[in-house]
Amino acid sequence: MTLSTQQMRACLQTFDFKRLFIEELGWNTYSARIAPADIDGVRCTFTPIAEQGGMVVVTCTAADGNIPPSGARRKIDQHVTDLAFEHLIIFLDRDSKGAAQTSLWWWVKRETSPSPHGEGFRVRSQPRTFTYRRGMMGDALLQKLAGIAFAIEDLDAEGHASIATVTSRVKKAFDVETVTKKFYDQFKTEHTAFLRFLTGLPDGQPKDWYASVMLNRLMFLYFIQKKRFLNDDPDYLRTKLEAVRADGKNFYRDFLLVLFFQGLACEEGERAAATNHLLGRIPYLNGGLFLPHALEDQYGEASPDAQIAIADEAFERLFNFFDGYTWHLDERPLRQGNEINPDVLGYIFEKYINQKQMGAYYTKEDITGYICRSTILPFLLDKVGVTVKDLIPTSSPDPFSTGEGENKPLSAGENKPLSAGENKPLSAGEGFGVRSVRLDAIDPYIYDAVSTEDYLPTETEREYAARRARYAQIKADFAAGKITTVDDLVTYNLDMQTLVEDWLRGLSDPVLLRRFYFECLLKLTVLDPTAGSGAFLFAAINILEPLYELALDKMRQIVGEPPSSAASRATSSPDRKATSSPDPFSTGEGGKSPSPHGEGFGVRSVRSASLVKYLDFVDELKRVSAHPNRRYFVLKSIIVNNLYGVDIMDEATEICKLRLFLKMVAQVDSPAQIEPLPDIDFNIRAGNTLVGFATRGEIEGRLFATEALKRKVEDADRALRNFRELQTRIGVESSVFKGAKADIQTQLTAIRADLDASLMDDYGLTDLPAFRASHKPFHWYVEFNTVLANGGFDVIVGNPPYVEYSKVRKEYTIRGYATESAGNLYAMCTERFITLSRRSGRFGEIVPLSGFSSARMEEYQRLFTDSLSDVYISYFSGDAHPSVLFDGVKYRLCVIVGRVDSASHANIFVSDYYRFYADERTGLFDRLSYAKSAFSKGYLQFAKAGNDDAQNLLVKLVSTKKTIRAYLAKKSNHILLYHRSPNFWIRAMDFEPYFKSPTRNRSEDHVRELYISNPDHVKVIGAILSSSLFYFWFIAQGNCRNLTGENIEDFPLGDLSEGICKDLSDAYSILMADVRRNSKRRVIEYKLSGTVEYDEYYLRPSKGLIDEIDRVLARHYGFTEAELDFIIHYDIKYRMGRDAESDGDEGAE
Repeated sequence: MTLSTQQMRACLQTFDFKRLFIEELGWNTYSARIAPADIDGVRCTFTPIAEQGGMVVVTCTAADGNIPPSGARRKIDQHVTDLAFEHLIIFLDRDSKGAAQTSLWWWVKRETSPSPHGEGFRVRSQPRTFTYRRGMMGDALLQKLAGIAFAIEDLDAEGHASIATVTSRVKKAFDVETVTKKFYDQFKTEHTAFLRFLTGLPDGQPKDWYASVMLNRLMFLYFIQKKRFLNDDPDYLRTKLEAVRADGKNFYRDFLLVLFFQGLACEEGERAAATNHLLGRIPYLNGGLFLPHALEDQYGEASPDAQIAIADEAFERLFNFFDGYTWHLDERPLRQGNEINPDVLGYIFEKYINQKQMGAYYTKEDITGYICRSTILPFLLDKVGVTVKDLIPTSSPDPFSTGEGENKPLSAGENKPLSAGENKPLSAGEGFGVRSVRLDAIDPYIYDAVSTEDYLPTETEREYAARRARYAQIKADFAAGKITTVDDLVTYNLDMQTLVEDWLRGLSDPVLLRRFYFECLLKLTVLDPTAGSGAFLFAAINILEPLYELALDKMRQIVGEPPSSAASRATSSPDRKATSSPDPFSTGEGGKSPSPHGEGFGVRSVRSASLVKYLDFVDELKRVSAHPNRRYFVLKSIIVNNLYGVDIMDEATEICKLRLFLKMVAQVDSPAQIEPLPDIDFNIRAGNTLVGFATRGEIEGRLFATEALKRKVEDADRALRNFRELQTRIGVESSVFKGAKADIQTQLTAIRADLDASLMDDYGLTDLPAFRASHKPFHWYVEFNTVLANGGFDVIVGNPPYVEYSKVRKEYTIRGYATESAGNLYAMCTERFITLSRRSGRFGEIVPLSGFSSARMEEYQRLFTDSLSDVYISYFSGDAHPSVLFDGVKYRLCVIVGRVDSASHANIFVSDYYRFYADERTGLFDRLSYAKSAFSKGYLQFAKAGNDDAQNLLVKLVSTKKTIRAYLAKKSNHILLYHRSPNFWIRAMDFEPYFKSPTRNRSEDHVRELYISNPDHVKVIGAILSSSLFYFWFIAQGNCRNLTGENIEDFPLGDLSEGICKDLSDAYSILMADVRRNSKRRVIEYKLSGTVEYDEYYLRPSKGLIDEIDRVLARHYGFTEAELDFIIHYDIKYRMGRDAESDGDEGAE
């Protein structure tokens, strides 16, 4: 079947869904009537669209003109399911004229799996959504729809496809993931091959870097040429390579350099006629991407004697590689093995540029998404001044009210704007009549991974019961009024993204909308100080983009389509007569009010004075309409106004900017729509986050800190603000951009000279160029003066390098950090992050969990207790037992989010130590659960105990003051041996494990000695260390990797009675005999050390005997039955699972 993308796009953009499905996609007419439904007090009507094989497509429109919130959508889905089990729902909004502007496509993925109890099968439902707004290109959605088109040969004799075929195609179209590893593996080979054809630069870093610069540029061009943006030729580069070679010229020197610097970097009118003839019709891109690179200034055409040269064969080979793939300049899912999109660039950088040497790793979307949601959204909500009561309506509509829920519309005579505080919901019993509390109002914002009645992948019956109990507890706490603050949304790990979007959809106060958009959203500053290729910044875009869109939707509903400039001026004129403007907010300021019959909005004539109150909305919508489309404007606004990034690697910042540019270019449909890309060189910067002056206080008091310097900084900052403001204007000539940028660079260069020289003196160095090359100083207060002068960044997120300071000390040194004693760069980066944050700003990072389980990290830990008021720490297994957060990286990690605000003492919230199989990775962060730490000081305040049972057990344990330390000796003949690297089992033995090698008779890397004072206590201590109770202790307060002497010595034990000692000794003797019976002899050949023989000891078969030890300990500590049950089953799924014995590696050398 031949599809017409042009026709499909026309149908999509006009919201003509019947024509789209029936005429373009080959579906059948569907005319069954679906009765309207009242969902959460709002009448929803349905229009049948099409049918194929039993799957139906319908639209749903709510009477209030808004797309229903998440919870209501689920109820609507169930309503449609009763008619047709397999279906696709298109939710539509409606403007003042009754026309749809936004569509939300809703399809439910259903997975069937056997019940763990064997009573049958369970079905798990997961909604998949996609939003399309009028004016968008819709390439990603069109790509999905192309996958569900049906040709005549797909149908049976009656013109139908089977339901299995239809559902299979829909699932493939709406539920696929991006795969880039194949491209990356080939890219490595081609990058190496490209170097062989590149000459004129020194081997090593300069040559590698320039190869990356060239490949980045060429990949960018490959993306845009496939959209025919280069001379209307989808194979533009290949065509030009063949033409240049036919003329006997060099492609790099005679074509590419001209294309970059005289073509794409210049407006058409600025190019020479010969250049236009050579290049053809190409757009002016700006953005700094195609200006001479620093390496080209030093070694290329701009240098006194040009040196860089690249043979044509390099491009021939590279284009052959590129042409093996289909290049999509959008976010469409990749369904074939030869498809790539711009996301591949970030993957390539994080993998190829060998970030492991820099201690940074590719951060997956679920990690960046969770951190950004838990920081950006709470900050915005705090700043706009709303609480959970404002966000989630808790009362149902009163049948005697106006039918508008809690925010009752004003009557026609109440012609006054709402004040900032007048938008609060009525409490139960207020308003018209009695209201009933809606206890299910929290349901839409509890993640599916928590609320589903179905079993999750690999979920045990015990886990299922605990998850369902947590779901019930969240609802009960909400009903009891315990979920009230924005921080509670983080504590309970609720779906804040859906919550905030639903709140915006139903927002009924233009004053609050004005504050949210102009004061909060536009002014938000999000920084990643270790940005890499921009993973966290892209997560921020994904969060912010729908908020911009929804806010603009509300503005459009108030003022209608943006008027022309003349109309706008006429409207604001005092002698202008009455005009008409739609307004869904019913504030009495003119506009529309809900029809008393519930069928929609009427339009009310208003005086021009009413529209004057919304002139800021009018002006903003006019700014939007001046751009190729609204999404382009939104992305440009976010990138220019909201996002900041710094990285020590120049290549990282280049890739980051390249990805941001591609995301913007993807939004336009023809070369004529391309406007100059924003120059974000002053947003995304290269430099050393840890070296340089961060605040004004660090500069003041120095000899160079004169009033003249202060004026220079302020002047440069003023020029930077003006330059950023230029980025969202239309029609600014390129010469203005270039002149403004050059002026700023000149000013900053002069300022940096003073600051660099002063900082170099602090380091006792004298060679300024060498100091700059090694330390790469970055002066935050100068480079981002507006932000720092206004108090700091609103949100700081990142994945700092996990590198021991000792490894970089030869390259550069760091001064003035309290966390230097921690000895790792991530600790010092965290200190810097907090310094750069504003008071009440939000902070998030992912770092090794050793930061909370090592004595040397005390200063790092103090950052959180002294500088943050609320801290949330979630802990994750990072070895391969059973899975990892970062591919190929065996780090045990923690994710930290919190509010930066010095308090008398921080509230610390912690999670359990999460292990997970690969099948459980989906929804891992949705299932996070926190408990408030029961400890106000000491190492246990960070214990990995994410529920009340675990916290209470720790409290009971430490109430026993006497620890194992009292039973030990510095040296004795009474020795217990233990394995220092447990994963699931603590192996404490009163015998010498068998080990034999050519050089030694013990695995010294793994086995440690413990000296016991009293010989009668050897088996007692052995039993305790073997217990599940001690395993819980080790995981809760240790580093989950190495069992240290401190972990053992600090274990609370108390005084042991004679009976307890005897029972523990007897149980331990039985355990050791069983362990020996279950041991296996291994023989391994090593190249260096020869043949190694050793015994592996397996404790999993002895779990029942270990349980007996725990029962004895429960008597000793006075544990309840519930506490004993918790200990016996602690981590049991993974301890008894398929990987539970994989830590027996005594033979490793």
